[in-house]
Amino acid sequence: MSLKEQFAEQLKSQTDVWQAQIKDYQEQVQQAGAKAQADYKKAVAQMEEKAEEARKLFQQVQSANENAWKDMRLRSGATPRR
Repeated sequence: MSLKEQFAEQLKSQTDVWQAQIKDYQEQVQQAGAKAQADYKKAVAQMEEKAEEARKLFQQVQSANENAWKDMRLRSGATPRR
């Protein structure tokens, strides 16, 4: 599996984890008091933002050709794992 594929898989996996956490938080919000609801809603909004950023990056990685991928890695400071 190439580094690009590994990175894309990690992004997909992390996005799935965040989506599950968001669902859990939303269920907890339904059972919480007013202050707790505000705190949960803030946390959910932050998680949704991060999940959306990861989803967009995942799409970019999937659609990147090898030269673009290498450029993206160099700009991010990522180094290949061996």
